[in-house]
Amino acid sequence: MMTNRIVMAMMVVERGDVKDDNVEDHSAVSSICDYSREVLSLGLFYLYFKDSVREGDGTRVMLAWKYFMLIFKATKHKNYALEALTMLTQYFVILPPNLAEQLKWSRFVNVHGYSGCNISADLHMEHMNRVVKTVISGLGANKTEKAIIRAGKSVGLLSDILAAYDDEAGVSLISGKHAEKSVVKDLHLIVEQLMESDVFENGSRTHKSFSNLKPNIIRSLLQTDLKKWIICNFSKHTMT
Repeated sequence: MMTNRIVMAMMVVERGDVKDDNVEDHSAVSSICDYSREVLSLGLFYLYFKDSVREGDGTRVMLAWKYFMLIFKATKHKNYALEALTMLTQYFVILPPNLAEQLKWSRFVNVHGYSGCNISADLHMEHMNRVVKTVISGLGANKTEKAIIRAGKSVGLLSDILAAYDDEAGVSLISGKHAEKSVVKDLHLIVEQLMESDVFENGSRTHKSFSNLKPNIIRSLLQTDLKKWIICNFSKHTMT
């Protein structure tokens, strides 16, 4: 199964978690090796998240958002970190069980019902908005408030018609999943170049643009600071 392979690969390349305040960070000597492993680790994690969405697995998506929260906090994306913390706080603490489960499982849309073809509800809404905008742009001089409202109400039917047309035309489009061009040739080329450069070998090497790279993004977080941030924002949510 794809998910099992991704998780096993992540376990191989991942090297640490949120560090304890009293533990010294002994990073690897080679910044090139550190950068390569970090890119590989985050890339595998993103594939894990995408696979969780495709399968409509709310449990794995919630687990992924725990890690997303740490990444956003460590990289100083404050708004994203707060959004992640808010959602996790709602699910694990604030919401009653029935609403918590709704938050967990109502995040996906599968238009045609095929296995492994779920998309996020937000992305589905973007698809619907695109259909409405296309209809409105075609109204021309007939663009009135009444016509726009009518277009909005007909978006579901229009989407079905467009999907039926794509099927008749032989367009490979299933629940927002496009046919993808094979990347095997490019992948082999990239792997060969990485192997020739020995990117996973230790040594006194560094990228010019990443001379001060940390071995692991999350290890820049301190447990005490992270706990204070969580408690502070958690108190705001529970008191409002």
